[in-house]
Amino acid sequence: MADQVLEGSQPVDLSKHPSGIVPTLQNIVSTVNLDCKLDLKAIALQARNAEYNPKRFAAVIMRIREPKTTALIFASGKMVCTGAKSEQESKLAARKYARIIQKLGFPAKFKDFKIQNIVGSCDVKFPIRLEGLAYSHGAFSSLHHVGTGLRLEMKLTLHLRTYTQFLQSSGKASNDNHLCTSSLAHPHES
Repeated sequence: MADQVLEGSQPVDLSKHPSGIVPTLQNIVSTVNLDCKLDLKAIALQARNAEYNPKRFAAVIMRIREPKTTALIFASGKMVCTGAKSEQESKLAARKYARIIQKLGFPAKFKDFKIQNIVGSCDVKFPIRLEGLAYSHGAFSSLHHVGTGLRLEMKLTLHLRTYTQFLQSSGKASNDNHLCTSSLAHPHES
């Protein structure tokens, strides 16, 4: 049987996720170059759901509802998009922001789209022994005694907590998150 159902969750395809653990993506951060200089004051005055306070932050903060995301739009034409729950949503949102800027009369393009960070979390259904992990992975881990966290830097950075849950960050692709989750659940199979 290739599927397993964990209590209170969706079926897991064990051929794709042998550990039975699938992280839930919480936030995707992406960047794109609109390839034109922007007048941030004009954008803030003309666009809906946009705010600009140059004394506090040197970018327009713009939000859209679908996908629910926030963009930081800089005068240089660079844009950072946060809040998406998938890589596809992040790209769609970035395209929507670029289109809004185009409709305001700027010659915005859509260049160099890149996923910069992925944050996910999951419940591994067993206690995580932080000290043991830090000892066995000492070459690329550091135990932080402020709070209850361990930082493991492998292909991506893990911020582990005791009790069965952890947050992952700094992955550039969701597949990195799945590989790392699997190696955490089955450390000797990697």
